[in-house]
Amino acid sequence: MFAPLVVLLLAGPASESPHAGRLDWLVPPILRGIEYGYLAVLGDARAVPAPLVYVLLTVLALHHYDAAYRTRRGRRPPRWVRLAGLGWEGRMLFTAVVGAFAPLPFAYAALAAYLGVLSGGESAATWARHGRAGGVTIDLTKKLSEGVGDGPHGEREKRA
Repeated sequence: MFAPLVVLLLAGPASESPHAGRLDWLVPPILRGIEYGYLAVLGDARAVPAPLVYVLLTVLALHHYDAAYRTRRGRRPPRWVRLAGLGWEGRMLFTAVVGAFAPLPFAYAALAAYLGVLSGGESAATWARHGRAGGVTIDLTKKLSEGVGDGPHGEREKRA
């Protein structure tokens, strides 16, 4: 139960640094592994049903995937979403504190529902608003009357 406090004391001060070192790219995956591991082990130790642990971890993984994909596309998630998502430290503290005063399955279900609606809803709204810039669109309604398509060097391949 006290693992979040230890992790916060060790990793919290370092999170403000610019992370420009050679191996600093390892910080986010390590923190995610700590968060996922903590939630999985705590859920197992406190008899949270395995499907509920799985749902929470899946919601978190999808949230992290969306944030990483947006960053690669040059669109960071809005600040309010990052703050409302509680961060890794907030999510770990939430489960520890609520788990100390209420049944832990309630904390897992509440956190999964909250994060699912928050990040899932905002993500769907953002991608619907902006679309998939740079993606490939294939028109399957066109007839292939002249050829099969462009070859590897730009020439049209003829049907045999």
